[in-house]
Amino acid sequence: MKKIIVLCCIICLCSCKNDKQILLPRFSKSEIKAMENHSEVYITFVKNHKDTLAKVNKNGTISSTNWVFNIDRRLPLRLVFPELIALQTKKDKSMHKSEETGNYIAYADTLGKNLAFIDFTKFVFKMKKPLNSSQTLIITKDSICKYQGQPITITSFINYRNPTKKLEILLDSNTTFENFIAVTIALEPKIQQNKEVVFYCN
Repeated sequence: MKKIIVLCCIICLCSCKNDKQILLPRFSKSEIKAMENHSEVYITFVKNHKDTLAKVNKNGTISSTNWVFNIDRRLPLRLVFPELIALQTKKDKSMHKSEETGNYIAYADTLGKNLAFIDFTKFVFKMKKPLNSSQTLIITKDSICKYQGQPITITSFINYRNPTKKLEILLDSNTTFENFIAVTIALEPKIQQNKEVVFYCN
């Protein structure tokens, strides 16, 4: 396996061609600081005339390892979620998958000035609206949060009791991947409290 310490240089010093450059999400907090026994997946930002595309490079992924996803922060969720769904399904169906491995998202820790990782192994991604929106945290593209029809702050939502142990979040399809990372890190205490975490995108 490649050493994770060279990953930042690979991403930052990669070719300037649009189909090869990845700008990782940035956040001033470290979730997980080191990663071993991993394969890497790259989802790059590609401009094709007026269209934005997500290009996936999963060459060399091994199902028995941790998967580290390097995803361009400029991509909208409507392009990222379908790729995450497909890749999660591929790994889950592999006969070589190890239950001791997981899926992680890489981002740039601006405080520690290094790479950090978010464990999203238990996350479920769906390209639709939830059936019961009254129990869903709704976050707009402008980061306005609503719960049960009322405005709410992330801090207040974290303190709100959820007896179902299932966290459901609806995000705008045009939300950037960087904003998704910010939401995920902000909700980390709530995510830890729940057995299942479902992100909807519509």
